[in-house]
Amino acid sequence: MKFERRIAPKNAPDFFPTPSCAVEALLAYENFQGNILEPACGRGDISRVLEQRGFSVESSDLFDWGFGKTECDFFNITRSYDNIVTNPPFNKSLGFTLHALELAKRKVALLLRLSFLEGVERYRELFIPRPPARVYVFSKRLTFYPEKITKGGGSGPTAYAWFVWDKASSCTECAVKWIAPELVRK
Repeated sequence: MKFERRIAPKNAPDFFPTPSCAVEALLAYENFQGNILEPACGRGDISRVLEQRGFSVESSDLFDWGFGKTECDFFNITRSYDNIVTNPPFNKSLGFTLHALELAKRKVALLLRLSFLEGVERYRELFIPRPPARVYVFSKRLTFYPEKITKGGGSGPTAYAWFVWDKASSCTECAVKWIAPELVRK
């Protein structure tokens, strides 16, 4: 059995296109009202699903992947949006989360590795002062296919979840839920 790994320099773009079923799964559990910013849009995988569902989406990315506004550094955005939905680069995920929470008026939904729950820095800077309202764990692992990797069978080696911060929620503790396996297609 042959396994493919992505080996890239730390300063290289962290580009793993989001499977559309991941976005559909989020929408099966969460409702969004108002506009949505997708600040790490890549080739538009998340944005396209949201637009097909009738949402007004502004898409941008630091790199030019052929979709949305390019050379747009999320950390330089100061305009507020109702919602932010994205699959951020994992090596910048804490910063993305904190900045998204400053910009979003209603909800922030981030597709992150389940290991995002770990870490002293995230514990102190994020989870204690601002825990997510809900975490939706994929009971069947998602498979991300980076460029130049052929699609194969099976599930991915990494566990993912949608982390959702809901400013209308009065909960002070995070609720963990599981996404049904039939919502993840190959």
